[in-house]
Amino acid sequence: MKRNLLTVLLVTLFAFAFILNPLAHAELKEGMSQGEFAIWLVKAVGAMYKLPPGANAQDAVDFLTNLGLVPDGDWQVDGIVDKQFLISFLNLSQEEADALLKDPEGFDKLLAKVRELLQSRFDDARQGVFRVQSASGSVPA
Repeated sequence: MKRNLLTVLLVTLFAFAFILNPLAHAELKEGMSQGEFAIWLVKAVGAMYKLPPGANAQDAVDFLTNLGLVPDGDWQVDGIVDKQFLISFLNLSQEEADALLKDPEGFDKLLAKVRELLQSRFDDARQGVFRVQSASGSVPA
């Protein structure tokens, strides 16, 4: 009986923490903060369980950094997310980058590419795969 009560209490506590956490409901859009984006990315790959209870944006940034997902100029929790920020994660040719910067749907396309990159790195980390990173942060194929 006590165990069931404790389980219900813990589930309720986590539900309230999620509901009351302003970062839990961040709207994904150009101009959002990098901290909100970091939380979104961690959630997008199903890795919130890797963060401590009541995790904040810095916890998400630390997790992403440990996976090697670091933008040019490093993370700035209060910095903004725009196409150029997203491009900084990816190893794109100048032509690809220019095309996405001009594309009205470029932001969404870049989001998908960054999410796929993180998913790949997270899956590799779970499977114990080690990849060598170059000084630029790109991972050789």
